[in-house]
Amino acid sequence: LPSELPEVLIPRDLMDDGRIEPVKLVRCCGFAGSNGEARRLIEQGGVRVNDVVIADFAQATPVADGDVLRVGKRRFAQLRVAR
Repeated sequence: LPSELPEVLIPRDLMDDGRIEPVKLVRCCGFAGSNGEARRLIEQGGVRVNDVVIADFAQATPVADGDVLRVGKRRFAQLRVAR
């Protein structure tokens, strides 16, 4: 992990009961320019939350304040959930 992780605020309206759709998460963090690009990244196994691979773009993923999103080998973001 890099020593300085950029923090990304996740709006509450994107979340449902502590979970968020992976495509929305990747787009919200700015790691994909389109939903299709985000889906491809997820299908190829390049998206992780706390080093757990997100395998299905259609299944909502639990996220909490302080979790680390990793896309590919070198893109990281620390997630902050809006109160």
